[in-house]
Amino acid sequence: NSRGTVRNAVLGFLIGIILSCGIIAFYAIARDTIRTKKDIQEKINQNCIGILPKVTFKKYNKEVDRSILIDNPLTGDSFMETVRQLRNSIVSELDEASKTILFTSASPEEGKTTVSTNLAIALAKMEKSVVLVDADIRNPSVEGSMKKYEKYEKNRLDSYSQIECVPDLGIDIMTFTVSEDNMWKVINTDYLKELMNSLKQEYDYIIVDAPPCALVSDPITIASVVDTTILVIKQDTVRTTRIKYAIDSLQSVNANILGCVLN
Repeated sequence: NSRGTVRNAVLGFLIGIILSCGIIAFYAIARDTIRTKKDIQEKINQNCIGILPKVTFKKYNKEVDRSILIDNPLTGDSFMETVRQLRNSIVSELDEASKTILFTSASPEEGKTTVSTNLAIALAKMEKSVVLVDADIRNPSVEGSMKKYEKYEKNRLDSYSQIECVPDLGIDIMTFTVSEDNMWKVINTDYLKELMNSLKQEYDYIIVDAPPCALVSDPITIASVVDTTILVIKQDTVRTTRIKYAIDSLQSVNANILGCVLN
């Protein structure tokens, strides 16, 4: 009858809602990612240094400059101001002797190169001498992020590394030329300590862009010789367990983790 039909329809509707809520709850629990500043504080017990807004460009204009750098006006005022705030927060947390800052992440594609490059540029705008070290030797990306800018070779510290000047941005960038066979000569504590000490004589800040912790042990080795480390986390992407593993790996070498940037 009609009453039974209505009752069944209502019952089916309620069951559907309950199942949908259950699926959503299960998805949220199973996903378990970092979404907010509160998540950083409560889930991984770290300080949130800053949150960078998402930058979008108009899709229909293929000629537009899509570099996510604070020197590109198309990134927007919000992005530029957030980077400046991030810079000020980091500088205020560091003591005068702390010059070397390592950026890494738990997984690839979390935005560590974007964050480290923009911080280097923002520090240079404070009339500081800055070198950005591309320590992701197996997958270098620093030069690619600023390919539109003219560069010229400044000097070579040794047979493995070279420094280029980027006049338009006011920073220098250091890259490495090594093969798989002699990579161990660069990624070892003795070489890195000597390199960082040498750079400290020339620059106010040394920003190091390192590989993700989940891929290789390189960032752990580098973290053991720098003054401070910052973990970049892409919002709602990487599982919390993987981020915790990255933090544990860094802490195993007594890395000084300043905090996290939510990208």
